[in-house]
Amino acid sequence: MVLEQKFKCAVNKTRGKSMNVILKVFLVLGVIFAAYSVFLIIKEGFTSAIFIFVAAAIVFFALGKYYLKMPHRIQSLTQLALTALFIFLFTIALFIIKGVFSKGDYKENAAIVLGASLKNGQPAPLLKYRLDEAVRYNKNNPSALIITAGGQNKGEDKSESSEMKNYLLSKGIDKDLIIEEDKSQNTFENLQNSKEILDLYFQGEPYKIAVITNNFHIYRALSMASALGFDAAGYPAYTDIWTLPANFVRETLSIIKNFYLNALKKRKGIDENEGN
Repeated sequence: MVLEQKFKCAVNKTRGKSMNVILKVFLVLGVIFAAYSVFLIIKEGFTSAIFIFVAAAIVFFALGKYYLKMPHRIQSLTQLALTALFIFLFTIALFIIKGVFSKGDYKENAAIVLGASLKNGQPAPLLKYRLDEAVRYNKNNPSALIITAGGQNKGEDKSESSEMKNYLLSKGIDKDLIIEEDKSQNTFENLQNSKEILDLYFQGEPYKIAVITNNFHIYRALSMASALGFDAAGYPAYTDIWTLPANFVRETLSIIKNFYLNALKKRKGIDENEGN
């Protein structure tokens, strides 16, 4: 009995220490997410990703407050769920990071610069970095066509592609090399519409493309390019370090959305085949 009581006491002490560690982790994570949310509000004014960080902060603070009051089984399930979520998100992050380090050989026939938002009628920082990468690409492959891809979005008085072209012209790139794609509203349409232009331009001849976008966006863009039948290489543009967490969150959600939509398409295809 004495040994059994000592063993139980030792187990409870160990469990108590592990609980304290977990509580501290919850609270630290909550503080980090809350601080980054405030930083985004001050620096950006607004970003869609801020809701994720605010929600995460609330969740971790709540877990820190109520964790010890939960039944042991619920505590274990909470740990398991958070661990599974971490592994899932970490796996997606690895895909994104893989894209960050991709690089072609500058022997492509054309480069597609993916559009992003304008700010006060000028390329916003993310788009400017893409265009700067396009300028570097042109210096290494001066004969390649450059497609500026991006339509006119809500709140913009001109298409992204036209301002992208103007920026490239101001950097000395030959206007005869630049083709505008000014109808698209998202990444998939950027690539799909650009493919129609390039297929017509090369008239059935095989060609390779360079996809130029921000580093966190390369993986998803290349996945879409491959699905459309492109022979493509990625050229990652710079991204401000302080914006990476928010952009990683947005990109992760977009990748999850793509997985879901692709699964629905496959399921629909199977159902249609079964019906036939």
